[in-house]
Amino acid sequence: MKNDCFFVKGHSIKGRIGQIEPANMRVRHDELAEEMLRRGMNHKSPYEQPDLSHYDLDGFTVDINVSIADLCEECRRNILTAG
Repeated sequence: MKNDCFFVKGHSIKGRIGQIEPANMRVRHDELAEEMLRRGMNHKSPYEQPDLSHYDLDGFTVDINVSIADLCEECRRNILTAG
């Protein structure tokens, strides 16, 4: 296993970097935590940004077409018909 394909918990991101958008993971985590608290849920998972220094992330953004293609058929249809 190559270290550059894994984050802290050892989950592979190989082939998924275009769906994860690593530079925005902290923002997304914080948004989800706030929503959980708003809904009266407990949030007990502090976030520690993994070392991203070995990734070339300059100007990187999620490829929405890759993300849509990875959805199940029903969700993909819902997204595409919503416009």
